[in-house]
Amino acid sequence: MAKSQLFKGPMEFVYTHGGVFPVRRGARDEEMVITAKSILARGGAITMYCEGGRSRTGRVAEKAKPGIGRLALETGTPIVPIAIQGSSRIRNWKRLQFPKVTVQYGDAMRWEVVEHPTREQQQAVADEVLLAIRAMYDGLEQHGRKGVLRRVREQRRAQRRPPEGAAVA
Repeated sequence: MAKSQLFKGPMEFVYTHGGVFPVRRGARDEEMVITAKSILARGGAITMYCEGGRSRTGRVAEKAKPGIGRLALETGTPIVPIAIQGSSRIRNWKRLQFPKVTVQYGDAMRWEVVEHPTREQQQAVADEVLLAIRAMYDGLEQHGRKGVLRRVREQRRAQRRPPEGAAVA
């Protein structure tokens, strides 16, 4: 999914043939919802910024857009929150000095299907997704890239360990 303004000139061909579909930002785009639902119904995946676009400053937005909540509630599709840190510096890279970009995936989140969710329900789900993304960004800021990796590995090891006193075959 990409903003409709990007579908101009040679990029239109690239996006269209690359599986990207347009969304009219700032408007209630029902065509986007129909397209997204059909992709999800076929078992496909969609990449969507719950803030409505990527951040040029590297800061997470204060409020999510309700569209991601609507899709989650109307389809029951799991949402995987993702934090992308460092991408705001890509436009400003100097010759042969490429910024480090860290991508962290959270645990999938799923909600029960609601046939006609209210705007408040949609917003509540979108806010919950944004909260999970913000927590990942905070972890990256606080512990750094390697510190987060270390903590995730430790948590996974702890989950695989048998409980105290359990028989191991």
